[in-house]
Amino acid sequence: MPTLLVVPADARSQAARWSRGAAHLAAFTAQAGHARVPKRWVAPDGYRLGLWVAWQRQQERHGRLHPERRAALERLGFVWEPHRAREAALLRAALAAAATAPGTWAWHLDRRDARWLRTAHRRGRLSPVAQRTLEVLGFSWSASAAAFAHGLAMLRRYRAAGGVVPVRQSTRQEGYHLGAWVHRQRQLAKRGRLAASRRTAIEALAPGLLAEGRPERTRTAERRIP
Repeated sequence: MPTLLVVPADARSQAARWSRGAAHLAAFTAQAGHARVPKRWVAPDGYRLGLWVAWQRQQERHGRLHPERRAALERLGFVWEPHRAREAALLRAALAAAATAPGTWAWHLDRRDARWLRTAHRRGRLSPVAQRTLEVLGFSWSASAAAFAHGLAMLRRYRAAGGVVPVRQSTRQEGYHLGAWVHRQRQLAKRGRLAASRRTAIEALAPGLLAEGRPERTRTAERRIP
């Protein structure tokens, strides 16, 4: 008579819980097109998939994840090191953008991605290769410095195209709100809050720009320029 294999109830319940998590991950992957689940992600039915995914990574780090479960997760495109995966994706995007728009690509980078890169750099979590590559491409680790550099570049192009001073608040250069940027620099200079190096850079391109009188007012909604 064959021997019956009795599976403990707690083992069956653990398997059921794991299968439930895997099913939610499969649903997420099918909808999102990837398996990079945010840690705080909660499924529509209230299932905390983000925590389940984090637990699988922890189990794997400690060597406690069964090989069959690991294989099942990898078939779904599971990302074991999300930080490195995102870094690699952003680095590829930066290289592609810099090839088509050198000098201005960083300004058009998604703000969330730019903030992620700067935060990772500040915390020492960027790989040396990524850090060096981004620096060679001209990425600034300071959001304020990057915004000023882009405004200055747009002012340079405006002047090269024959743009005159004073610059009106409604002035745009290649879609950029140059007039709003200039107005902001005037305000900072008036309050004594514009760095000497920035003042010098502006005056070198457009002498007297910061000392101009009141610029034309406009009712057009403008983006806040740092």
